[in-house]
Formats: sequence, C-alpha cells, structure tokens
Amino acid sequence: MSFPFDVSHLAVRRYHHLGEGIDFGEVIRMKSELTTAMRAILDKPEKDSPVYTFFADLQPPVRKKIEEAVAQSSPGALRAAPAPPNPALFDVPAGAAPPAPEPPRPTMSVLMDEAHAAFAKNDFSRAKTLLNQVSEMAPRDSYVVQQLALATYKSESPDPLRALHDAAQILTVLDPVESNDPETLGLWGSIHARIWDLTKDRTNLDSAVAAREKGFYLKNDYSNGINLSFLYDVRASVSDEPDATADITMARRIRQRVLSICESLLAHERADLTPQMRYWILVTMAEAHLGLGDESNAKQYLKDAAGFHPLDWMSQTTEARLRALAELMKTRKR
Repeated sequence: MSFPFDVSHLAVRRYHHLGEGIDFGEVIRMKSELTTAMRAILDKPEKDSPVYTFFADLQPPVRKKIEEAVAQSSPGALRAAPAPPNPALFDVPAGAAPPAPEPPRPTMSVLMDEAHAAFAKNDFSRAKTLLNQVSEMAPRDSYVVQQLALATYKSESPDPLRALHDAAQILTVLDPVESNDPETLGLWGSIHARIWDLTKDRTNLDSAVAAREKGFYLKNDYSNGINLSFLYDVRASVSDEPDATADITMARRIRQRVLSICESLLAHERADLTPQMRYWILVTMAEAHLGLGDESNAKQYLKDAAGFHPLDWMSQTTEARLRALAELMKTRKR
C-alpha cells in the first residue's frame, strides 16, 4: 500500500482491524513492535525531522544541561536535609504522623492494558469500568471512545437494550453520522443492527445499513462488506418490491467483492495475519459462499477455519450468524 506524498517519508506501521474491534493477538503484536521501535530510537538518537534533511547546516536547539544547573547551585544547599514537616500544616494533633499521601492513579497505559486483558476474558463489565477511567483522562480520544462503546454494549448492563442505547450515546462524541472513520462507522452499524434485532424499529435497520455502506466504501474491507451484505438481506426480508430485489442484488455484488478481498489477503501470505485473523477471513468466505447459494464451498471454508482452533465464543458467533443467514435465504425462496 502506498501512502500520500506528504506522509510517505514517515515510518508507518500497519495493523489489522476486525470491524468491531482489534483482535487481542494483534494488540499484543503491535505493542511489541512499537516497544521495539521506541527502544531502537532511544538507543540510537538521530535527528529524524525532515527539516534537517533539507537544511543540512541547521543545528538542533541546545538545552541547558542538568549538570550545569547543578554546578551553579550551592553544594551546601544541595546537601542540606529537608526540613521536617510542620505539624501545624496538618489537621492532626502535634506529634502525630501526617496523613499518608494518596496512592498515585494508574496511568492510561496501565488502564488500557487491563482493559484489553478484560476484553480477552470476555469480562466486559470490568473493561467498561476501566475504560470509563481512561475516558476521564482523554474524553475525546477516538480509540478510547470506540472501546468504551464496545465494552458498554457487550456488557449488556443493566439490560441489552439499555446498554446499546448507552453505547450509541457514547459514540455521539465522534459524530458517527458524519464521520469518515471506518471503526466508528462499524460500531455505529453494529449497535443499530442489534437495536433493530430487539425492537424491529426500521429506522435502526436503515441507520445500520447506511453506516456499513459508508464504512465499506471507505475501507474496502471484508468485515464491513460481509456485515453490509447480511444487512441488505435483512432489509430485503422486510421490504416490498422493487426495494427488496434491489437489496438482494446489492448483497450478491458485495459478497462477490468480499470474496476477492479475502482471496487477496490469503494469497499474499501476509506475516501479520494471526490464526484468529485467518479464522475470521475463512468464515467470512464461508458466509459469502452461503449467501451466494454455494453450500459446498461454504462447508469447505468452515472446515478449513476450524483448523485454527477458534475460541468458543468465536464458534458460537459464527454458528449464530450462519443460522440467521440460512433463515433469510429460506424466506427469500418462499
């Protein structure tokens, strides 16, 4: 992939996204890669600004060395012991020990690591609690908002529908209707698709389709694509002609594009594809073939996917989705 000219000189590290969130194995891989890069930079500091590339005689700003400041200080003052605390400054009796300082708050990095660990254990309530703390530190950080919305609706607390509405409210900070961020759009689509499942409110179904359409055309990825094709079939099942036929046709076209995307990913033997990513690519291909009426290929890709030993929740999610698609196809044939 080539990048625009104005950022092509920068070091760019790519990561793989699954649509609703980043695979935990991918989070660990990227964390390790970035840690290695930062250590390499610290071990060998260089002038990496493009300004110095074009102005070779330009010297970086010179800071005042800490040693100079120490040298100019009075040695006696440096060695002087700190004065004992004045009991009058504390609301305690004279001679009593001053109150212990409050323990330092965990850093954003620590809280995010704990939240990722909670996601990996499907402990969405804990992830939500941790991410609420992070959100107080960075209220408009896109990734934090997205992860908080994801944890909120997956926690299903206090009940599934309320959790979905709360998650939608959290995402409004990122203006999802006008947003061009595929991750925000994917979450917005998932939330409204689930609200549709619970309420059968057509407005939510249309919102889910619109979000997935925009996300797919922006990102051209298999996750948005396969979800969009499914939503087209769902909408076709509750629409009159000719709208139903139009949605069925669009679902077919999107599935064909999704298969091309997945085949390209697998053909290039990318080293960054973890076993979980390969699983999702293969089950996506199985769903696409099933939606195109090719049950034989669908079964083969499901068999191949099982070889990557998916977690229970992954298998359950796949089975539920394929059952729902099979029901939609039965309705279509009646």
